[in-house]
Amino acid sequence: MAINHSRRALFLRPFSQPELSNEQRYLPLRPPWSLEDDDFIEQCTQCSQCVDVCEENIIKLADGGYPELDFNKGECTFCEACVNACEKQFTQSVLNTDHKKTSPALVKNQGLKAFYFNLEIDDSCLSKQKISCQSCQEVCDSRSISMKWLTSIPVPEISLEDCTGCGACVSICPSSSFKMSALASPNSLGL
Repeated sequence: MAINHSRRALFLRPFSQPELSNEQRYLPLRPPWSLEDDDFIEQCTQCSQCVDVCEENIIKLADGGYPELDFNKGECTFCEACVNACEKQFTQSVLNTDHKKTSPALVKNQGLKAFYFNLEIDDSCLSKQKISCQSCQEVCDSRSISMKWLTSIPVPEISLEDCTGCGACVSICPSSSFKMSALASPNSLGL
């Protein structure tokens, strides 16, 4: 059963807004290295093995029993347990056609990303409210969050080019200021 995410997005946007492109429509945050969402839905058997093996417990079953990430619970460590547990091996086929374990660094060098996303910090950020907080920068292993001195309190700034999409900043933020939204993945089976 395929889920029409554009119907769900109907309630997330005003009626006067023009039709959204595939990259702008609501997309769930899928496990790392997932296929483009239509291919993902077609290939996923909803077995929940990825949920069971997730060391960080951030994968949950959502609409229609398909796996989604919940970065409010923690971060992705790119352990690849979900990829290796996938009975259809659909995510692994994106990584390596031989289904061999591939390190995130090697995948990055091949131009594949674990996640395709947009990450923003809204105005509820404590630093933007002139309350000293640097928790997001402290947990950012990729050093993609830097603190810029725009006022008397440094404010976080994200380099999306360097960001891995691990979600550590989302779960640690005391004001829930980080908003991550999925973008259409170019990963496909090439069928």
